[in-house]
Amino acid sequence: MNLIDALPFMGGLLIVSLTMMGLSLPMKAGQLSRNSLVGIKTKHTLASDQAWQKGHTAAAPLVLRAARVGFFALFCAVILCLVQQFSIAFALTGLGYAVTISLLLWSTRVANVAAQEASSEEVLPGKD
Repeated sequence: MNLIDALPFMGGLLIVSLTMMGLSLPMKAGQLSRNSLVGIKTKHTLASDQAWQKGHTAAAPLVLRAARVGFFALFCAVILCLVQQFSIAFALTGLGYAVTISLLLWSTRVANVAAQEASSEEVLPGKD
């Protein structure tokens, strides 16, 4: 394993982490409107605009955490590359992918539950 083998793998995690960082901010602020391109798309988050907003607001902290984990794994992998430990850097990047994807899957579950609750509140108005 050498640096040329590890760099594309690391670059992919960088792109994923940057994307998640960029999406987490509008998600948290409630500025990510329902669209067909980006967002957490489940049956419940797509049910209404309110469900979309509640789901994405609930998932934003986990999406931000996923980005931070990716960046941390990359930082450590770069340090390992500097000391020519390319195989370990490659493995650490793979671990970064695994944890990042796990957090993104968890955030999807959180968004779906929050959106489901928002949808049920719309159906049963009467809570004061």
